[in-house]
Amino acid sequence: MYGAGRGTSCSVPQSSDSDITGIRVSMGLAGHIKGVSLRQGSVWSEMCGKKDVINQEFILRPGEHVISVYGTSKNYFRYLVFSTDFGRSASFGRKEGRTFTAYPDEPGRVLTGIFGQYSFLGLKRLGFKWGQPLVQATMTPPTTKQKTTKESWCDML
Repeated sequence: MYGAGRGTSCSVPQSSDSDITGIRVSMGLAGHIKGVSLRQGSVWSEMCGKKDVINQEFILRPGEHVISVYGTSKNYFRYLVFSTDFGRSASFGRKEGRTFTAYPDEPGRVLTGIFGQYSFLGLKRLGFKWGQPLVQATMTPPTTKQKTTKESWCDML
């Protein structure tokens, strides 16, 4: 697990019938990441952590999967970037603190679940579950160089 400290445990396990199709991140006004929810199929999971006032979503395309997560933490998580096998990424928060990069230990594996610990102020620890996708890509990623999608609530301010 990445991050430091202790708190209440939370998890979003792998769905038995759907891959991850979206990511929702909840941010507090102080810049802490409060929680993360995954959409599996068309259903959003419970928040791993707490829900707060700023919620942003990254919706994956059919057949698209998360293949790495980059982020920073400083007592609480401050920044998360989810990157996909289609060359897209979405960032949440502000880069501040110690960095980490998480990715599967074998080729072909994708993000299938998350787990962690949180307190009232935000996520303190976060881990990632990797496994085989349930559905293989239904479309081919773009072959032309495409601008990486970056979505961050900080960019909107």
